[in-house]
Amino acid sequence: MLIGLVAALGLSAGLVDDLLPRTLGEDPAAVEPQSRAQSRRAGPARPFFDFERAELGGWIGIAQFSGEFEADPEFAAGVIFRVPLGKLGAAGLWAELLFTAIDRDLDDTLYDELDGAVIALAAGLDYGLVDGESFYVRPQVGFSFVSFGDVEGTDDGLGVVLGAVFGTYVVKLRQTVTFSYNPQLFYDGEDWVLFHAVGFNVRF
Repeated sequence: MLIGLVAALGLSAGLVDDLLPRTLGEDPAAVEPQSRAQSRRAGPARPFFDFERAELGGWIGIAQFSGEFEADPEFAAGVIFRVPLGKLGAAGLWAELLFTAIDRDLDDTLYDELDGAVIALAAGLDYGLVDGESFYVRPQVGFSFVSFGDVEGTDDGLGVVLGAVFGTYVVKLRQTVTFSYNPQLFYDGEDWVLFHAVGFNVRF
């Protein structure tokens, strides 16, 4: 009788083990391979040019000219486009179109054209040095072409661009709309133009 009771208890224990679900560590179907789990946490791979997170913005500000121009600061405006480089972390590629004017303070009896429109094209790379919950900083480096039209004593040409974007997210539209201050120095090896830009950017 005792042997029968022990056998019955053993059978009951076996049935209970069969009915209870296995632990997570014992169920191979419940455990993802490590590589798959890591891939899911990392999210889908981003394309090199991540147009899904591209930004388009506009700005207004002032342009300051180096002393050789003998010109006062002028109103300036521009549009800028940026696309993140998904394979390079926080880096991005930007392109910009800028407009301003120049009015040189020279003897107008010696020169015919002392004022006119200034148009510049620039492009380069930036990097998200700081990217917080409400604030970001992106240093910029690039190249530019500046045209002074027919203004005498000026030369159109290529130069380098150094700048930085200091931006803040709009609270209700976080990471979709940002306001920013973007100083940019355009330098051709001799003279420079410094743009102080205040604007906004909209992420697609």
